[in-house]
Amino acid sequence: MADKLSKQPENAPGQWYVDTSCALCRLCLEEAPNLITYNRDE
Repeated sequence: MADKLSKQPENAPGQWYVDTSCALCRLCLEEAPNLITYNRDE
């Protein structure tokens, strides 16, 4: 479960966020490609 205290600093403002436990599996891009992007520098 996501942890509000471990939000990624690059998150956009709002109620939805990614925390530091994200495994970068890219599933979210397949499910909601218009709602999330990855930092291309990482």
